[in-house]
Amino acid sequence: MLQLEEPKLGEIIEKNLVFVSPQDSLTHVIKCMTQHRVSEVLVGELNKIEGIIEQYELVRIADLIIQNPYNSQLYAQDMMNPELTFLDQTCLVSSAIERMQKDKFKHCIVTDLKGKVIGTVSPQQLTLAYARLVKTQAQYVDRRINNETEKLLQANQQLTSMSYMDALLEIGNRRAMTTALESLHKESTELKQAYSVILFDVDYFKQYNDHYGHLEGDKTLKSVTQTIQEKTRNNDQLFRYGGEELLLTLPNTPKDIALKVANRILANFSEKNMPHENSPFNIVTVSGGIATYDPTQPYAASSYMEILHSADSALYTAKHSGKNNVVWEDYRLSDIDNAANG
Repeated sequence: MLQLEEPKLGEIIEKNLVFVSPQDSLTHVIKCMTQHRVSEVLVGELNKIEGIIEQYELVRIADLIIQNPYNSQLYAQDMMNPELTFLDQTCLVSSAIERMQKDKFKHCIVTDLKGKVIGTVSPQQLTLAYARLVKTQAQYVDRRINNETEKLLQANQQLTSMSYMDALLEIGNRRAMTTALESLHKESTELKQAYSVILFDVDYFKQYNDHYGHLEGDKTLKSVTQTIQEKTRNNDQLFRYGGEELLLTLPNTPKDIALKVANRILANFSEKNMPHENSPFNIVTVSGGIATYDPTQPYAASSYMEILHSADSALYTAKHSGKNNVVWEDYRLSDIDNAANG
């Protein structure tokens, strides 16, 4: 039987390493990622790596800067993830996967035998490398390898779920939202079609948890998710923005239609009549902030982040004007207000 020649980490690593100093600004970090076209930057020096910043963190970084320009004065050390795992280049892919499943690491730094950093490898790269090996030599492997393949597929499914799905609500998480919004903004620009987003927040949710307990709070969040989805189309997508905040994307949807969708969703909550004794409405309600991108209008937003920021600002207005309502906001007005407040 032909023996599997299993690859080592040194054969699959990402060798294009980009370093930033812990004292570098967040603006500099973003420029480095963009200029070098990398999905991550290492914080520190070649022989003294202190942390890592990944591409999906750019949305949060950009949001911080948009919300408050003074945040651009934050440094790489303020946003980096210091939890790193170091493995040498001779480590087998299967051994690395076992270590990954045991320690649940997300960032692996690969070194040579002298301890010098030579590259990085992600959990996804590990999984794909081993999958290619199994596929190429599948006809030569025995039942033991088939068992390992099954374990690998399970690990891959778990990684996908962890990376893009919210475990509680079974909808896309913040990372999935970022990917979807980037694609939606690009497609809408090319097709010259408007799209809208609605950022929902459950009213008086802290009071709900305090009164009913967090387990009931989790159940109610699931019900909130279902209540929103019942009034959406097949191509609309709902994501968990964070905590009790959910973001609904509406492709090919102008402002007036988005307002109708939002009001239908609020009406659905009234019909569901989910009890909430610590709310002045006596039922579970939501507030919503709407923002629309229309590429045919002058001064259209340059990125989805501006639209997202406008929806957040509109939600803030809705929460401070009685709750259980929706507010639409022009992203340009939001920018003007922020400039004035700044």
